[in-house]
Formats: sequence, C-alpha cells, structure tokens
Amino acid sequence: MSQIYAKLDPEETPAIPSLDELAARQTSARAPTKAAASFSSSAPVVVVASYAVHSPSNAEEQQQQVELPASYGRYLVDSCCCGCSLATGTYWIAWLEMASWLMSLTAALFGLYVKSQEKKIDKAIESAQSGEMEMDGEMSPEEQVRETNFLIDTYAAAAPFLIAAALIGLYFCNKGLKASRGCLASAASYYFWKRYTVIFAVVSLLLGLNGGPVGGLLGLAVSTYYALVVRSHYICLLKQSMAAAAQKQASEPEV
Repeated sequence: MSQIYAKLDPEETPAIPSLDELAARQTSARAPTKAAASFSSSAPVVVVASYAVHSPSNAEEQQQQVELPASYGRYLVDSCCCGCSLATGTYWIAWLEMASWLMSLTAALFGLYVKSQEKKIDKAIESAQSGEMEMDGEMSPEEQVRETNFLIDTYAAAAPFLIAAALIGLYFCNKGLKASRGCLASAASYYFWKRYTVIFAVVSLLLGLNGGPVGGLLGLAVSTYYALVVRSHYICLLKQSMAAAAQKQASEPEV
C-alpha cells in the first residue's frame, strides 16, 4: 500500500524546543510574577479568631444525670461509727440484728416448751414446798403454782407473735446482708425495714418496754443511727446504679 506525504514549509512549521528550553520554561512558570509578589505584600492580613467549644465529658454528663432530689442528700453519714465503710457497717448491723432475732426466736420456742411441761413444773413446786414449813409472808405452794402458771401462760400466748416477728426480722436481715454486697433492691428493702424499727423504738420508749426512759432513749438512739447508716448506703448504691445506667446509655450508638 503506497503512502503519500505532504511537503511542509520549514518557515511555517514551529520549532521543536530542546530539553534545556523546556526546563527553563518550567522554572520560570514556578517563580511568582512581580505583580503577584506586590499584591501578596500589599494585601491586608485577615485574622480569624478561633473559639474552643467545651464538650462535657462522660463523667460530667453522668454527674448531671445522677442528681437526686434534695431530700436524698439529708441525714447522711460517710462511714459507720467504727470508721469502716457503709457497706461494712450495713453488714455488721444486719448480723447484729440477726443475732438478736435468733435469740428472740429461741426464747419464744423455749416458752412453748415450758408450756408443754407446765404440769411437771407444778408438781415440782408442790413437792419442793411440801417438806418445808410455811413462814409468815411467804406464798403457799398453791399460790406459787398459780403465779408460775400465769407467767408461763403469758409468755406462751406471746410466743406466736415473737416467732412471727423473728421470722420477718430474719428475712429483712438477709436483705441487709445482700445490700452489703451491693444489691440495690435489697438495700431499699432493708432501709424500709429500718425505718419501722425506729418507729418501734419510739413506741417502746413511750410504753417503757426497754427498761425505763434510759433504756428507751438508748434503744431509740441506736435504732436511729443504724437507719442512717443503711440509708446512706442505699443512696450511695442508687447513685452508682444511675451513673452506670447513664454511662451505658451514652455508650450505645445513636440510631
């Protein structure tokens, strides 16, 4: 296949630059022109003020979200009377109260046992007094048996109530032990119970059931302080629970 070439005029054809000329052109293109340099030197400088925007941290957000009503901040203690933590104080309060209720339960059961042995006790009193001469002012065997039976019957009648109270008390003492291990629901239940023990201490003071005014006042003071310790531990657990819930909500991705 034959090819036809057209003849070009050398004067009309542009000259092809060499490598040195191309490098010189590239260097001159990078250098700023005089007009641009004068414009950059005479142009005014604009300063843009920047402001730092404070975004609250997770701890601050949690602190704002766990704020409780003002009534929750009253009547609180930082530690128990022995200097231990509120959790440890709640633990020992529950154990001491449990020991008290166990003693009450044992005494009530013993009263029922004595009631079942009432006839044997009567015979023992009569046989003990049969060989002795009755002195002036002393009760006769019949009177001693009557008085002893009255005491036995009174205590046996109160035994079911003591047993029921002891079982209820032991139930809430178990709640107190769980509260000392960080259970919020148990802490709320035990604080609810301790408020009623304060009311019972007030009634006992008014009726003189704790050995007179001194014993009543002492029992009321101890019950009130125990309630304050349990209340403080409950509110501390409540704040921790609300803070954990806020942190969990903040960590969840937004939909």
